[in-house]
Amino acid sequence: MIMYSRSPNPQEVQSPIHIEASADPFFEKTKDEFSPNELMYLRVLSVGGNFFQQNLNLRDNSYNLLKTFYLEKTADSEFVTAFKVPQEEGYYALEANLKSETSQVKAITTIKVGRTETMDTTFDIDIDTNDGEDISGYESMGHQTKYFSIQ
Repeated sequence: MIMYSRSPNPQEVQSPIHIEASADPFFEKTKDEFSPNELMYLRVLSVGGNFFQQNLNLRDNSYNLLKTFYLEKTADSEFVTAFKVPQEEGYYALEANLKSETSQVKAITTIKVGRTETMDTTFDIDIDTNDGEDISGYESMGHQTKYFSIQ
């Protein structure tokens, strides 16, 4: 079963996972635009689940994997990491993955690094599921968060 929501606000839609990015480690103000090489704090909030595997993939505009970060569990349903955003200007995808014994949830959002007025903001997303189902050809434009629950 795949659940999908376009809303980045968890109060608007009950989604299983939500990503927040900030320049502030206390997340008093979230943002999706960063300067090159700026330190970004990232928090993933989930609804339930006893997750044994949690990571964040940083992907370029062609959805190529640049780096994977471990998400540290700080509360029952909260995971965090911090890293410097890429030095190269452009749009990047942040892909949070949480896996439990019975399910896998994924959230994908975009960030903007530097001045990118003339850059393409389309991402080709390809998701493989455990049961062989392949979800592909999905486009993400702008700064919207996409949620997937794969069970």
